[in-house]
Amino acid sequence: MKDKIKILFISLLGALLMLSGCDFLDIEPHGELDDKAVWSSKIQVDKIMASMYSAMDVLNLHQDEPWVGLSDECDLAWAVYSTFSKNLGNWSEYDTFGDKYERKYQAIRQTLELEQNIHRCTEIGAIEQRNYIAEARFLRAYYYWQLLRQYGPIVLMDDVYSYNSDFSQFMRSPYDECVDHIVDLLKQAEEGFYDDFPSATDIARPRKITCKALKSIVLHHAASPQFNGGYAKYANFKNPDGVQLISTTYDENKWKKAA
Repeated sequence: MKDKIKILFISLLGALLMLSGCDFLDIEPHGELDDKAVWSSKIQVDKIMASMYSAMDVLNLHQDEPWVGLSDECDLAWAVYSTFSKNLGNWSEYDTFGDKYERKYQAIRQTLELEQNIHRCTEIGAIEQRNYIAEARFLRAYYYWQLLRQYGPIVLMDDVYSYNSDFSQFMRSPYDECVDHIVDLLKQAEEGFYDDFPSATDIARPRKITCKALKSIVLHHAASPQFNGGYAKYANFKNPDGVQLISTTYDENKWKKAA
């Protein structure tokens, strides 16, 4: 008799769960925010902005960056430096030392997400929203510049694509197009920034003068012989569709832009 009651109770419970299953399961997990909750809160938007900055290289630059120790600028003979073993030949194509590609593109995606969604946050006024967008554009330009400097011509993203997208079909843009895009982003950021720092806590953030400084660096690199017709070997540096990635023709106007 007890067994029959148990079976009947379980059956009734199962039926109730089936009838109310959608409502029962359709809840937000504790500790997680949905899209609406994220973009309606200034605190959450500020967290996204902080996450963008996390892609910057700021810690242990002398120790974890490969550029000095793997060049002729100096010889790092102390094993605590990651370049020490590399100079002994202890590395292969599987070594990810100095690989910045993935994290920079993650931050670039975040800047695009913020630019597309910041208007949804009513806790942030219109003028302040404009400054948020300028900051996101500066960071996007800065990360593009870091990628361009390390990897050469890069893929320029113009939208927030699905994670299921076939990114192998995204082609590199020619070097000069990458430079133009970075400079354009910096001009847009410069126009959107406050004329001055709104508070002392913002003094480390980029502003108009920061845009000018980075623009100068990018344009000087573009005018240098390495990217201004100085290397004939670039003639065969092309995308699979045949697009030339670095010009082999000298352009004096690049120096005028840099000046």
